[in-house]
Amino acid sequence: LPISATSTDIVVSAADANYFTVAGNPTEVAGTSQTITVTAYDAFGNVASGYTSSHSLTFAGANGSPVPSVSPVINGTVFGNPTSLSFTGGVATASMTLYKVETALITTADGGITADAHKLSVNVTPNVASYCAITGTATQIAGTSQTITVTTYDAYNNVATGYTGLHGLTFSGANVSPAPSTSPTIAGTPFGSATSLTFTAG
Repeated sequence: LPISATSTDIVVSAADANYFTVAGNPTEVAGTSQTITVTAYDAFGNVASGYTSSHSLTFAGANGSPVPSVSPVINGTVFGNPTSLSFTGGVATASMTLYKVETALITTADGGITADAHKLSVNVTPNVASYCAITGTATQIAGTSQTITVTTYDAYNNVATGYTGLHGLTFSGANVSPAPSTSPTIAGTPFGSATSLTFTAG
């Protein structure tokens, strides 16, 4: 007798969530935000579509900016603290803001489910120059000179390496000598007048 076969459709569903991936832009300017995507996968590389609704994830991998420090945040929550994300079909998005110039390796965890093997690498670059710092010798004899260093920083205390080329700075804070008076100078220019300085990487 001929043997006949019948076929049966089998619906294969993803297993429980086993790990996360974190995806986003590989570059970010300090103090600005980007949207990242967190996806849950089962142990076999399928999106864990059953990982849904609200879950508390803890993010790590980025540092606070130089002192006075500003901490990195996810949806306004500081890294290292549980952050509530809403998952649909195993996928959630969040807003991330980083402040320290560094290569951050962003990971997250929900208990034993982590993104440690699938981190997002982000090259954080300085924001625009916000203020200057002047360093030099704390004592000086009248009429002698010393070399001072002017460094520009962004609003988050990273060196503003994009501040380059020739800039006109006006110095103040020192007074003229008694009569007959002699004005303090920077590179030969009297205080109160613009002095041209050439900056390299801030």
